[in-house]
Amino acid sequence: MFASFHCLLPTLPLYIASLGASGTEIGLIAGIFGISAIFIRFFTNDLVTLLGKKKCLYIGIFLSLIATISYAFFTSIQMLMTARIVQGLGFGLGTTFAAALAIDIIPASRRGEGVGYFGLGNTISMGIAPAFGVILLTGFSAGFLFAFSAAAAALAIISTRFCGTTAADKPHSISPQLHKSIPFRSRFFEAGTGFPSFFTMLFGIAYGSVNTFIALMAQEAHIGNAGLFFVTGTIFIFLSRTFGGRLYDAKGPFWVMLPGIVSYTLALGLIILSASLTSLLIASVFYGLGAGLIMPALMT
Repeated sequence: MFASFHCLLPTLPLYIASLGASGTEIGLIAGIFGISAIFIRFFTNDLVTLLGKKKCLYIGIFLSLIATISYAFFTSIQMLMTARIVQGLGFGLGTTFAAALAIDIIPASRRGEGVGYFGLGNTISMGIAPAFGVILLTGFSAGFLFAFSAAAAALAIISTRFCGTTAADKPHSISPQLHKSIPFRSRFFEAGTGFPSFFTMLFGIAYGSVNTFIALMAQEAHIGNAGLFFVTGTIFIFLSRTFGGRLYDAKGPFWVMLPGIVSYTLALGLIILSASLTSLLIASVFYGLGAGLIMPALMT
């Protein structure tokens, strides 16, 4: 699922730019994806009540597959934006329910460690898929890129068949009386999640900006082999997750978040100053360490 998404993250802006889109249009198409992914999450509780988590995961990946196939046939900015909205809806559902199914079966006492290991699926794809996507787009064609993304989504649908579920994961109904008794605010906001959500948003601004525009930035700075940024970063995300989860369970979130924030901030500064592949790869080391500590800690 993540491979299908990550191979398009640095390459879709390049593809859209080749169609004559402006920087504003590229940013809009990237941003509308996030907005649709957020929008659908307001309805996940109702959807899981009606369908259960596993069926919601199926729907999310299927929407991503449809959107990916559409990219190969759409050439106008408006149609590409529509496909990006659909993919955002699918991504919002897919990531939410893949994580929910995993967390259901992870023991509470080892949740930090378990979520960290679960996130390695995303980590591995984040290292391999963007670099592979750049190779497919620049070395072959956009058609090969979209075919690979669609194939990965199709395999994700097949793989979902083997996802384990708990006895609690089944459609259930809520009585109208109980539904009315739930305060309106509580239907959208869980008490106590405000600060983690706000922090996640701040981190997402930086994370999304780097992942979306790093290939374009490298092109402007005449830095070749920019795909290695993701490969190197992923190696260090992988390394940080081997100890970050256990540290979280033993010491608490502060001891994981603080070094993660410092490392990631340093990475952003180095990216801004990068003028060569060497400096970009040094930045990716701190980028990987920071992201590998922050993401699973926030998720936990």
